Amino acid sequence: MSVSRVTCVPNGRQAARAAPVVVAGLLSAALCCAASVASAQLLRFNVTGASEETRAFDTLYQSAPGLSPAWRIQGKLLVVYRVSAPSGTVTLDVTLLANTNPRLASGGSQVIALYRAWSNNLIDAAEGPPGEALTVSHSFPYDTTGVARQAFLVSTGSFPGTCGISGGCSNIHIYVVVLLRPATQLTLLGGPAFPLVLGPPAPTFLQMSLLGVNPLTDVTDVAIDGESLRRVPSGVVPLNQSPGAGSWDRIPDDPLPPDDVHFPGSISMPDSVEDFLGCGGGGCGSPGLRLGMPATLGPGLHTLRVSGIPYAGIVYTLYGQPATYGLVGGASLTADEEFILLDPKLRVSPSQAEAGSTITVSGTGFAPNGNIPLSLSVHCCGSRVALAIADSDLTGAFSLQVALPAVNAPPFSSTWSSSAPPGATAAGVILADVGDAAFVAAHGPRGGPYSAPITFVKPGATPTTTTTLPPPACAGDAECDDGDPCTQDSCPAGACVHTPLAGAANVQCTLPPTGLRPPACTNETVPRRTERQYRKATGFIDRAVRRTGGAVRRLLKKADKALKRGENAVLVANLAGQLSDGCAQGITDVIDAVRDRIRPVLDER
Repeated sequence: MSVSRVTCVPNGRQAARAAPVVVAGLLSAALCCAASVASAQLLRFNVTGASEETRAFDTLYQSAPGLSPAWRIQGKLLVVYRVSAPSGTVTLDVTLLANTNPRLASGGSQVIALYRAWSNNLIDAAEGPPGEALTVSHSFPYDTTGVARQAFLVSTGSFPGTCGISGGCSNIHIYVVVLLRPATQLTLLGGPAFPLVLGPPAPTFLQMSLLGVNPLTDVTDVAIDGESLRRVPSGVVPLNQSPGAGSWDRIPDDPLPPDDVHFPGSISMPDSVEDFLGCGGGGCGSPGLRLGMPATLGPGLHTLRVSGIPYAGIVYTLYGQPATYGLVGGASLTADEEFILLDPKLRVSPSQAEAGSTITVSGTGFAPNGNIPLSLSVHCCGSRVALAIADSDLTGAFSLQVALPAVNAPPFSSTWSSSAPPGATAAGVILADVGDAAFVAAHGPRGGPYSAPITFVKPGATPTTTTTLPPPACAGDAECDDGDPCTQDSCPAGACVHTPLAGAANVQCTLPPTGLRPPACTNETVPRRTERQYRKATGFIDRAVRRTGGAVRRLLKKADKALKRGENAVLVANLAGQLSDGCAQGITDVIDAVRDRIRPVLDER
């Protein structure tokens, strides 16, 4: 516990002294004196589990002209405490000290009450004769998963607080805010599963909450990687839209600064301290910011810094007369947070390669400084086969030479029949997860794996020279079957021609003839929602094959959405223990193979 004492100084302002072991608390208000004006204490605050951070809003109550002895009360209308640990218990004890001359209660008793701010919920109260000290108390636990602050109202009465007005006496109200975070915490709202990982696709803006921000702090600067963004006034840009590239604004509204507040005695806003607390520190609601991503911001690891300074130089109105804002303590803000901008893109070179040969796999926008698992899959058969682990740099980029499996190893051992001639092809993909298992567990990015198309070739064909040899002779189309359902095999002019299918047909050929039941799911039940969404998707694809123009893209877009919903159902079932990892991965591979073919069609313009 620490104890602060409010004392008189020569210029009539308050000064706070803290004992080494205790958090101080003689706050708002003390009878302070200058020259012959008498002084006495009014309230004492003892707080354990939190330390005083800021006090503000000097108040000045004084005796009516000619009243003897003359007196005045100078104190604080708002005091802010902050915890120092991520969890614990805060105890608030407020004592209304016994009446002593020259402070006299108006009436036969004095009262103190503790309320929860913004409500009439009474927490504790005490009443007694003026010569008796009265105490109210409240204890509450906290941790970082709960609310970021609690606000209370301490009310005393009867006390001649407005005795500068003939015959007037009223209660004194002091607001106490306890910030339940050891420091202001920035929480990026990129989605429920990955608060620090954004994309894909790369977002145009992001929103963030300020948890545990001091209500007396005015946020003045937001910077990404040391470059300040431009501030936009709140309310100009509708919610759920970007405030503009390289810009930021407060959401839902700009906070209400103290100089816009009229304090007790104001006719227009009699409860304006509550209004300030409700709107201070970030809008009339949960305080937050909205950031428009700079156009030049690339994928990788970035640092966000939010800075602020205390409101300063404020004069407000108290009972029709100017009084001083009087900030005491620290309300400055410097809070940093790292975030990872993901926009994974994968490339393979060459785009056609024999089993057992070496290819180059390159990627950008993956997990920075991470281990990126690479694998392959053949559309017609088999599940994913691990290839290698690529090491990404700070931006999430990598490039790695990878040896494909031999023709007699999975998945190629079940790709071509023994009668398939050398040079036969099979369509497939190279796949990359966004990061290793630890990265996915920590940040939960969704949308992977990411893929690049490749055509696999059965080795053993006679090497070509600089002279192009004619294709093998054929007597009919049936002799040209290369085993790839995604090519149109024909025999014009006695030579085999294998023409890749295009558009929706190139998607339809990816659908496995056995439906959505990979070998790993032989003894398991595919989630009904997944099967239902998969049937819807295949129906859209079949219709798209018979259409032309914009109708094809519209139908394939619906199919892609249905497949995504089906994939999400697989994830839910797997997390709930209703589906094994192997079966879930097998279903995901089938769905991803179809979606990989849809995306290029949707990207066509």
